[in-house]
Amino acid sequence: MNNSIKEDWLINSRNIFELDKIDHLSFFSIQREILDQIEDQNIDSITDFLNIEVDTTKAIWGTQGLSIDKIFIEYLKLENFNVLHVRLTHVHFIYSYLNVWLFRKYTDNNHKTFLTNEIYKQQYESLKNNYLNSHIDTDENDFITRELKICNSLVLELTKPVYNNIDILGNVEDEPTAFKKHISFTLDKRIKYLKGLLLTLSLSFPPVNKDSVDENENKDVVIRPTCKPEILQPLFEIIKDFFNIEQQNELKRILETFDNTDKKLLFKGNGNRLTDIFKKLIEHDFITGFQKKDLIEWTVLNFQFLHNGSIKDFKISTAEKSISGNEYSCKNPLIEIKNQQILRVEQPKSKKSK
Repeated sequence: MNNSIKEDWLINSRNIFELDKIDHLSFFSIQREILDQIEDQNIDSITDFLNIEVDTTKAIWGTQGLSIDKIFIEYLKLENFNVLHVRLTHVHFIYSYLNVWLFRKYTDNNHKTFLTNEIYKQQYESLKNNYLNSHIDTDENDFITRELKICNSLVLELTKPVYNNIDILGNVEDEPTAFKKHISFTLDKRIKYLKGLLLTLSLSFPPVNKDSVDENENKDVVIRPTCKPEILQPLFEIIKDFFNIEQQNELKRILETFDNTDKKLLFKGNGNRLTDIFKKLIEHDFITGFQKKDLIEWTVLNFQFLHNGSIKDFKISTAEKSISGNEYSCKNPLIEIKNQQILRVEQPKSKKSK
């Protein structure tokens, strides 16, 4: 595989959509063949990747004469793919068809991952019972927690640029594909529904009688991420004005708990100023119970930022470079840490002309 290809340039690379075996193998084989054909090409950006032409009629190694064309037509049932039988096709054209197939799967409304909210509610008991029957010693709380984890993974998957519209020059646009737009609405409603069930479930449990608990009994300890309390208020005071007033209470809550929000919070500044804060916090051990990978995913799930006046979602790849690496150093940081204290970086005043 070409080492310059990034995972967020690939659609459903880890089968996060839980497609059945044939459908997943179709997606895998198409993209594997693309990567094999471009093995020796120099690729510096996703635009380079999407603009490459591949031979969709070429037999895929290890198959009985299957090609990208045949997989689309015979297995994904997109009969109008390459109706002109052109040999060379741009990658962005292939990806557009993969998104079309996903949208069709969504509108069929019979695949568990893509169920609309009303259908999901109707099938909830059946889905829960199937889970409980196939997982020993689990309860409804375990099922809901698993479902929420799946939802969060799906939300992360959809931050990949390949789920946005691509113009004829291979440039990724800000506008999401029909699939991404509609499944995002569905996931938002499903997450709210599941969180409501989880809250109801927690309220239905009677309080534990401490006298009945054996204090010497070994218990599994769940380590939750936390931010050291002594830095919470100084941090909040520095960054709160970069968020709308109506979002500031929610900002403070998730900084204290590292829970997820129902709706992403908008940071009114360049994204690297926010990720720079999180990078400094975790590297100075102000955040505990979180690996950098977890912090990156939490950032992507819960925040947006402004770029040239447009609202942007964080992407895993760029958040990772900022928080885990040193490639994207912040030229205009908001905080600095001295003697284990968080300090606001004072911005230089512009010189007045005499």
